[in-house]
Amino acid sequence: MGCLYAHIEQRYTRLLTMEKRLILFEELIHSIAEQMGGADKITISQFLNSPEYEMFKTMLGESLVLNANRQLLPDKQLNEQNAA
Repeated sequence: MGCLYAHIEQRYTRLLTMEKRLILFEELIHSIAEQMGGADKITISQFLNSPEYEMFKTMLGESLVLNANRQLLPDKQLNEQNAA
């Protein structure tokens, strides 16, 4: 029963984390659009071709690579890195 609870808790935590990330993503997209002159004044094409969006994609890609690498590490090694 304890393993089942831990599994459900872990999945629920992941869902909350994803929801928070989506909210942050939307806020970030809106902020980038505002930096470019206002969300109602630019097209999606302008947005996607902007240097601000390119910088965001680079940062996101680096973040995803780091997270993927962390998930591949054994728990013991990950805990040692977090402690450092």
